[in-house]
Amino acid sequence: MSGGSVDFLQEIASLERENEELIDKSKGLEGLEQKLDSFEEDRDHVQALCNEVEALEVEQATFRRLFDELSEAKEQLKHISAKYEELQGPLQYDDSKQKALFEKCMGLEFRLTEDRAISLVFRNLSPQDPEQRCVITMDVSEQNQWAVVSIEPHVSGVRALLNDLNKTGNFSQFCKAVRSKFKQHCAAVAA
Repeated sequence: MSGGSVDFLQEIASLERENEELIDKSKGLEGLEQKLDSFEEDRDHVQALCNEVEALEVEQATFRRLFDELSEAKEQLKHISAKYEELQGPLQYDDSKQKALFEKCMGLEFRLTEDRAISLVFRNLSPQDPEQRCVITMDVSEQNQWAVVSIEPHVSGVRALLNDLNKTGNFSQFCKAVRSKFKQHCAAVAA
C-alpha cells in the first residue's frame, strides 16, 4: 500500500470514529432534549402551582379581611347590646295605670282567652248604661287571617268588617267599626 492510501484509510477511520462520537453525542443530545421537554413540562406544572398558590393567598387575604370585619361587627353588636340593656332599665314602667286610663276613656278592653284567642270588650256604648258590655272574641290563623269565635250580642255586618280586616290588616279601623255596630245595637234596644 502506498503512503497516500494509508493516509486515506487513516482519515476514513478517523472520520468513522468522529461519526461514531457524533452519533453518541447525538444520542446524548436526544436524552438531553427529552430531559429538557420533561423540565419544560415540570416548569409549566410548577407555574400552574404558583398561580394556584397566588390565588389561595388572595383568598386567604380576603378571608382575613372578612374575619376582621366580622370580629369588628361582633364587638359593635356587643357594645350596642350592652347600651340597649343599659337603657332598658329606665324605660321600663308599670303600664297598669295607662291601661286603666285607656280602658276608662276608650271603653275598650283586650283580654287573652285560655285558648289564645283575643276578646275585645266594649263599654261606654250607651249613655243610659255605660257599663253594658259587648264582646267579640276572635282568633287569628297561621296565615294571619282573623275569624270570629263568638260575639255577644249578635250584630249584623260583622262578616263584612272581618273581610275588610283580613284584606287591609287595619285592626284599629276594625275596632272602630265594631264599636259603631255595637252602639247602633244598644241604641236600637234602648229605643
